[in-house]
Amino acid sequence: MSELNIHEDLRRENEVIIGTERSFGFVFALVFSLIGYFVLGVDNSFGVGTLVIGVIFLLIGIACPKLLRPLNIFWFKFGMLLSRFMHPIIMGILFFTSIVPMGLIMRLTNRDPLRLKPNPTAETYWIKRNPPGPSPISMKNQF
Repeated sequence: MSELNIHEDLRRENEVIIGTERSFGFVFALVFSLIGYFVLGVDNSFGVGTLVIGVIFLLIGIACPKLLRPLNIFWFKFGMLLSRFMHPIIMGILFFTSIVPMGLIMRLTNRDPLRLKPNPTAETYWIKRNPPGPSPISMKNQF
């Protein structure tokens, strides 16, 4: 007998897959090269050092990407750990900087766009459409 399941299933069936070592090497080569390029005019030794690290990541990523496996696993686990803390913080910042101010403004200006406040003088809560909606005949065979 089949089971009726109407609630959200919170199990995580889709696994997060770690990227390849080659792509890890290319990304880190790009990041270190960009840092080295932009810092090169300010601090020559630091800029050259980061450029060298970028070239090393590029060469290892091309020649022997298996050497980057431990760094890739560490970076992946660090990212997963960081996401556990950052997601709630980012969602809280978004909530308190966008939703809460909008709610306060709507309350201060007595706006009720959903018409949730009771109106004791109203005969009905139906909204009259002008022009009226589609004819009832057109709703007979919807599918």
